[in-house]
Amino acid sequence: METDIVADKVTETIPIEFDEFTVLKKLSSLKTDKSPGPNGIHPLFLNRTASVLAKPVAALFTRSYQEELIPNDWKLAIISPIFRKGSKDRADNYRPIS
Repeated sequence: METDIVADKVTETIPIEFDEFTVLKKLSSLKTDKSPGPNGIHPLFLNRTASVLAKPVAALFTRSYQEELIPNDWKLAIISPIFRKGSKDRADNYRPIS
């Protein structure tokens, strides 16, 4: 008789803090010549408003992490196949880019 073994999901909370200074540093270091992401917000806007956005973004990330919830919009991406090399007829000669 075969028995199915089911592993229980074990989650261990790792203390991660999203402090205002780190978020400010990341927003200020965005490449402003890149195109907007799926949310339509241009990196130039995020870069120039970093000092105002750092505190609320840090609070949003902290709360999301503490409640173990990720907004569905954060899970979405537009994936495009980019050709690498070889025959264009083979799917494994492409790589995904989001």
